[in-house]
Amino acid sequence: MERGILSRTSGEAAHMLLWAAVVCLSTLPHIQTANELMTNIALRTGAYSLIERFIVPSMTRVVASILLNVFGVKTSFSGGSLFVFTETLPYELNLSWNCVGWQSLVLLAFTLVTILQGSHSRGSKLKCAVIGLQGVLVVNLLRIVTSALLLLKMEYGPAIAFHDNLSLVLTLAWLMAFWIIANTFILEPKRAPKKSLGEWLRGLRLSSVLPDFIFGKRGISVSMMAMVLVMTALGGVTILSVRAEGGGEQTILSFEGLDTPVTVNSVSTTRILTLPAYTDLDISARVDTYSGGFWPGWVDMWDFYLYGPLEEGYSIQGSLEYVVWLHLGSFPSGKTKYKTHVNFTIFDVDEYGASTEVNTDVFAIYLRGNAKKFTFTGSSISEYSFDAGHTIRLRISIYDGYCLDYILEYDSESRHSYMDLPGMVVPERLTWLFLPLTFIHPFFVGKRRRNNGYPKRESSKADE
Repeated sequence: MERGILSRTSGEAAHMLLWAAVVCLSTLPHIQTANELMTNIALRTGAYSLIERFIVPSMTRVVASILLNVFGVKTSFSGGSLFVFTETLPYELNLSWNCVGWQSLVLLAFTLVTILQGSHSRGSKLKCAVIGLQGVLVVNLLRIVTSALLLLKMEYGPAIAFHDNLSLVLTLAWLMAFWIIANTFILEPKRAPKKSLGEWLRGLRLSSVLPDFIFGKRGISVSMMAMVLVMTALGGVTILSVRAEGGGEQTILSFEGLDTPVTVNSVSTTRILTLPAYTDLDISARVDTYSGGFWPGWVDMWDFYLYGPLEEGYSIQGSLEYVVWLHLGSFPSGKTKYKTHVNFTIFDVDEYGASTEVNTDVFAIYLRGNAKKFTFTGSSISEYSFDAGHTIRLRISIYDGYCLDYILEYDSESRHSYMDLPGMVVPERLTWLFLPLTFIHPFFVGKRRRNNGYPKRESSKADE
C-alpha cells in the first residue's frame, strides 16, 4: 500500500514538474529580466565581491582541471579567465562573478523548502540537501565544460546557443530528476518517537557511533552511495586541479619589428603580431616615426600582420583592447600637448593579401613629447570568423592637422604595445526559473502535506 501511495506521489510530482517546464519555456522571452533583478540585488548587497573573490578562481581552476585531465584539452587559466588552446589562437572563456551559477543555488533552496515539507526523518532530509547541493555543483561544472568544448570544436555560435538556452533545459531536467529521486529513494518517514538526549546517551554504545554497514549489519543505502561517489569524484578533480596551468595574457598579440622583411599572405612586412608563446621582446624599444601630410586628414601610419597564417578557423566576439605607447616628435607652435584622434582598424587578410574590414574603433587622444602608455577598449564586435589560411591585420591611423611627426614605440618589455583579443563572456540566465517557481510553489506544498508521511487510509475492496 505504501508503495502504491509512493508511486502516485512521484507521478503527481513528475506531472506537475512537466507542466512547470512547459510554462517556464513558453514564457521565457517575457521573464528574462528576473536575472537582472537578482544581479542588482547581489550588486547592492555586496555579495558579488565574495563570489568574485572566493568562488570564481576556484571554479575556473576546477574547470581547467576537468578539460585537461578528462578531455585532454590544453588549457590555462588566470583569475576568472580560462584559455582553451587551438592550433594557433587560444579562445578565452571569461567567468565573471555572475557566471558561476549562484542563481541555481537560490532555485535549489526553493526546491528544498518544498520537498522537505511533511514528516521525514532528519537523516533523510540532510541527505536530500547534500545530494541537491552536489547536483547543482556538478550541473554548473558540466555546463561550463560543455560550453568550453563547444567553443573549441564548433566556435562561438553553438557555444553561446548552448549556454543561453540548452543549459537551462539541463538545469530544469536536474531539478525535475532531483524531485523524483528525493521522493522515491531518499526521503524516509519518521518511524520511531524521538528520544530525549539523556535516553540517547544512556543507550549509546561505541559500535553504534559507526555506520552499521561497516559491521556488515546493514547494506549502504543508494543515496549514501551516491553521496560518497560524487564526493570522491569532486575531491579527485579538486586535487588534480593543482596540475592545471596558470598564466594570463594568452590572447595578447604583441607588436614586434623585424630587421628583415617576411611575407605574410603575399604581403611583405617588417611589422608583425605574435602570440605569447612566440613573442621575443627586445631590451630597447623599437621607435617607429611617421610624418603627417600637408593637408589635414586621416593618415594611415602603421600596419601589423599576425605572423600566420591561421592553421584553422578562428572566431572573435566582444571588445578588443589596444595598448600602445605613442608620443609626438614635433609640436604645433606654442603647444605642449596636442588633441587628436587615433583609429584602430582590424582586417581579414586572405591568402592573396586582399583585406576585408572587420571592425574599426576611433578614440580621442592627447599626445605629448614624452612616450605615454594608452589603453583603449573598443566597441563590441558581433561574431566574426576568420577562415583557415587567412591572417589578421591591424592598421593604426591618426588624424593629422599640422603635418607633425608621430612616434610609436613597441617590441620591448618597457614599451610593450599590443592588442588583446576579446574573450567569450559566459552569460548566466538561470533565474528565469525563479519567477514561475514562486507561483507553482503553493501547489507543490499542498501535494506534499497531503501525501508525505504516508498516512494510513481505509482499506477498500480494490486494495484487498
